Amino acid sequence: LVCLLVVVAVFAGHIARHNPYQVRAMQRLQAPGSAFWFGTDDFGRDVFSRVMYGARVSLYVGVLTVGFAIVIGSVIGALAAFLGGGVDNVLMRIMDVLLVFPALVLAIAIVTVLGAGLINAQIAIGLVARNRGLVSRVTGLERQGSPARQSTDSRPTTHPSGPVGPTT
Repeated sequence: LVCLLVVVAVFAGHIARHNPYQVRAMQRLQAPGSAFWFGTDDFGRDVFSRVMYGARVSLYVGVLTVGFAIVIGSVIGALAAFLGGGVDNVLMRIMDVLLVFPALVLAIAIVTVLGAGLINAQIAIGLVARNRGLVSRVTGLERQGSPARQSTDSRPTTHPSGPVGPTT
């Protein structure tokens, strides 16, 4: 399905039969047919062409949003892991505070502060996605605990390859 979206986005100019932005007042609300495969909208624009060109925007938003969430999450995680101690605790408390807010409310607040626009919406979605751990579920990267915490904990932890840590 993703491969199909990529192909459609790349070849939208060759697949679409009509200009997606051209207004045809005399052909508005046409039913699907041979001239307009998905019909036309209120302004007479070809719906099929608009879907093909819309795939480009969808792919752009998806890739940049996930990329932004991965970068921000990796930076915060790396800072927490390498600096440890107080910095780790402060960063984790900030993340806990952000988790209190519902995702939609947090995204709306971020867009309100940054202003309207596609890039600002992507930043808001990226922050909310990173904040909710969606990226870690997709990439399989999850917090296993800082090395300092693992070395002071005498309890063994479970790992797919078996117990990790002191077992005595």
